[in-house]
Amino acid sequence: MKILRNIAAVVIGLVIGSIVNMCLIKLNGTLVPLPEGMDPNDMDSLQANMGQFTLLNYLVVFVAHSFGTLTGVVIAGLIGASNKLILMYIIASSRYVLFRFPSFPFFTFRLCVDNLVFN
Repeated sequence: MKILRNIAAVVIGLVIGSIVNMCLIKLNGTLVPLPEGMDPNDMDSLQANMGQFTLLNYLVVFVAHSFGTLTGVVIAGLIGASNKLILMYIIASSRYVLFRFPSFPFFTFRLCVDNLVFN
């Protein structure tokens, strides 16, 4: 029973931490005004206006990621039945890996498909 509770703690911690992260990222334009004429959903607009961002625009994103991870870690620690510190480490490291690593497998898959289809 402890193992199921620990697994649930990790899953719930990841989900709630991700929700907190996205809520704060979506509030970024409300909390800190974006440069005039910039559409945050358009990559060309984002690249063109990147030089007009202030330090505060970057800090809000950093704080959102940090607070999302902190929230997930605390939730996992509260729900976990045993080895709470290990559960917290799992949340912290997996949030790093989940949000920075997925591009590599996708890139590898895309490269293989392109080579098989177009060669």
